[in-house]
Amino acid sequence: MAESKNCNVSRHLFDRAKEVPGKTASIDSKGHSISFAHMDAETSRMANVFSKVGIGRGTRVATLVRPGLNFVPVIFGLFRVGAVPVFIDPGMKLKNMLLCLKEVRPEALVGVPLAHMLTKLFPGAFESVKTRLCLSSSPILPILFGSKYVHSVCHCSHVQAAPENVGVVLGESDPAAIIFTSGSTGVPKGVELTHGIFEQQQSILKETYGVGSDEIDLVPFPLFALFSAAWGITSIIPDMDPAKPAKVNGAKLAKTIQKYGVTHTAGSPAIFRRIMLACKKKNIQLPSLRRILMAGAPVSEKIIRDAKEVMGASGRVYTPYGATEALPLTNIGDVELLGDCFAQTRSGKGVCVGRPLSHVDMRVIQISDEPLERWAQVTPLGVNQIGEIVVQGKIVTRSYFNRPDSNRMAKIFDQEPGEGSFWHRMGDLGYIDDDGKLWLCGRKDHRVSLENNELYPVQCEGIFNQHPHVLRSALVGVRGSQGQVLPVLVVQGEPSSEREKVRVDLLRMAKEMELTAGIRTIIFKDEFPTDVRHNIKIDRPALSQYAQSRVEHL
Repeated sequence: MAESKNCNVSRHLFDRAKEVPGKTASIDSKGHSISFAHMDAETSRMANVFSKVGIGRGTRVATLVRPGLNFVPVIFGLFRVGAVPVFIDPGMKLKNMLLCLKEVRPEALVGVPLAHMLTKLFPGAFESVKTRLCLSSSPILPILFGSKYVHSVCHCSHVQAAPENVGVVLGESDPAAIIFTSGSTGVPKGVELTHGIFEQQQSILKETYGVGSDEIDLVPFPLFALFSAAWGITSIIPDMDPAKPAKVNGAKLAKTIQKYGVTHTAGSPAIFRRIMLACKKKNIQLPSLRRILMAGAPVSEKIIRDAKEVMGASGRVYTPYGATEALPLTNIGDVELLGDCFAQTRSGKGVCVGRPLSHVDMRVIQISDEPLERWAQVTPLGVNQIGEIVVQGKIVTRSYFNRPDSNRMAKIFDQEPGEGSFWHRMGDLGYIDDDGKLWLCGRKDHRVSLENNELYPVQCEGIFNQHPHVLRSALVGVRGSQGQVLPVLVVQGEPSSEREKVRVDLLRMAKEMELTAGIRTIIFKDEFPTDVRHNIKIDRPALSQYAQSRVEHL
């Protein structure tokens, strides 16, 4: 196969190392750094170690590595030999993590000593693992766990170059990784990504946001460091726990942005809320920031306005839409959002996430809770009609790993099931307006079905969230004493709010809008349960249980 057709994404790092060998590739939270030449040499070293122990093309590898200078060389080293790393969110509950590992049946494990300790404590989840590599700076711990030893990446200035390893030639459809969903809407599912999808993602993101070669990228979500390496820009690994983005030290991250002149960053709105609160409290400005990408859940108007106050005059905030199964899909920036989109959100129109990108075909179809295996079973909807969002394109994943039932519910094929082109059902409800913009109304599984009406949570919540003493709200359905469904609004108020006064205000607001007139029960909760990845998506099943217990005692 000709070299130009090689889709192995690790080749991008090899190319950057040739182009800008001395440029800083990454700086960790302790200030240690490595160049692109060093990063590529370490990637080759890792790839050669993997090959020697039998990790190669198609090998599924549980990858339990902390953010740091090891992360990119380990992942690109696995890509380079054609292996398939398996990623699991660090904040995932232990029970779910073990279930995910058992389901995906990894053949190898590459991880820090703590990961190898888990193999001793929970051997059943790792019974498929035949090869264990412990990433450590000391050979003692691997011996204790019965694992082979691979030395951590060195951050010294003198680098012993590894034998050049440019990687096996891979095509677009060759598997690249299995990434588990956060499980915010159910049990986490392993999404199969290909090298072709990674190739498209890095290209589309770079082009859409105009990422330049001089950029400095703060990477609160570890996987984004792979894009930075492919683009040839410097990544800054922040001092934070990626498992708890809502608990980050905002002032510390703001100081990191200032120290390194960060120009680009992407992550959960929960992170940027903490950063902007710290900036406002300590009067910190972040003029180097050219762009912030906030994704993972609907982004509030307040976070965007706060961000605009601390960024430079030309700084932009974007809120792209997508999912583990398909990313990126749409894009919209602060100018449009603050222009009239948020005003429409406040009137119950939903949350605008922008226009589909050029590589995406997006449709809205009639809502169905059943499998739709062929497009002939689908009823397409028109402009401004609320339905299920379905997408097709080169960045849309074809299947979940070892989940035939989930595949049947999520994939619609143009012809025979399992063959040819297909559509992915996003699980979100929304509509496309006259201007071609997509508006989200809520998850399909979260709609509240009443006797003569259906309420879509995101639409309703946009009305109540404008109250100055409401941090956020969530509409859920509970069972009444006669078995009927009752809509309940759960509110997370600002700490200083007087709940009874807020309740009266919200009930008045509900009566004033036809959309929300049926909402007559409002309860409060200090903290909302959220997903493990972004700490921002509301865990509505858990919140529904809470609401049910409260309503039964009213």
